[in-house]
Amino acid sequence: MTNVFSTINQSIPDNLSVGIVGVSGLVGKTLLSLLEKYEFPVSRLSLFGSSYSENKTVKYLGRKLRIQNLLKALDSSLLSSSNAPDCVFMCANSETSKELTPRLNALGTMVIDNSSYYRLQPDIPLIIPEINGFLLQNEFNIIANPNCVTAIYLTAIYPIIKLFGAKKLVLTSLQSVSGAGQKALDNFLSGESQLVNNNYPQIDEMCDDGYTLEEKKIVGESLKILKSARIDCKLSEIYATCVRTPVTNCHSVSIYLETAREVDPIRLHKGFEEYPYAVCTSEISPLLNRNCVNDFRVFLGRVRVDGKRVICYVSGDNLLRGAALNALGIFWNYAARKNDTRASRK
Repeated sequence: MTNVFSTINQSIPDNLSVGIVGVSGLVGKTLLSLLEKYEFPVSRLSLFGSSYSENKTVKYLGRKLRIQNLLKALDSSLLSSSNAPDCVFMCANSETSKELTPRLNALGTMVIDNSSYYRLQPDIPLIIPEINGFLLQNEFNIIANPNCVTAIYLTAIYPIIKLFGAKKLVLTSLQSVSGAGQKALDNFLSGESQLVNNNYPQIDEMCDDGYTLEEKKIVGESLKILKSARIDCKLSEIYATCVRTPVTNCHSVSIYLETAREVDPIRLHKGFEEYPYAVCTSEISPLLNRNCVNDFRVFLGRVRVDGKRVICYVSGDNLLRGAALNALGIFWNYAARKNDTRASRK
């Protein structure tokens, strides 16, 4: 755990209150399980959900916590600046985030948003802690969590880009059903989904230029994150194709990368040896979806180097590594900065 969140290696203050919006969803459940498993030092944990999950209870560290309806709590002033969480994980859709995040900010709450709503807004930081977590040394009201594909594949190829630069990137994502949410997963498991025995080469709405919104999100997010990183990267061309595949968990990405400088295979492999967040492997087994489940790392294999070209294949747990763990890494950085700020005031 320490390696995963080492961007700012500070202790976490034990008096931060935290909330999770969308705790009944797949990412919300994964995030809650991480907080519990590693006993993150939060003074109070508030759980929020839709009207469907309102008043249901969830077990956490031996206690039963009741799920609240956040909109009702805000409208009725049950949640105010005096009792609002210091930090909220927004594990809900874009419309919910658009409506509720500003209201939480008005109460003094910082929001880590897992939806796509704020990701490409220029004044909102889009963070993969292992790449541009240093930005969190500054104070923000909203911090955006990237798309799960972006988080997985950029974490995997970052050592290559850092060592040899990048000019052009072509990727095809193979995205599991759980990336579409609980309802899609339930339909798939019941055999009612069109994904049964099928790959589906469209995720999100189709645009006039033939790209989907999912593909445009991944391209825009990747360019924004790399532009903000402290590396010499001239990447200007990214082309993405996104495919939903009939597996329950873990995303994979096939990658073609043109680098700015000649790739030295020895330096490349040494770079991965010094990088604890991704495993560069010559074996096939670690790349299989079922073998990535519940692993903090991403896996990169089938590596082929040809001068200034690298072709490879990446896999990672989309609910954990692609979403919840990245959000928790952001929180770790946020909490460490809060602790550092308080210490400097003493």
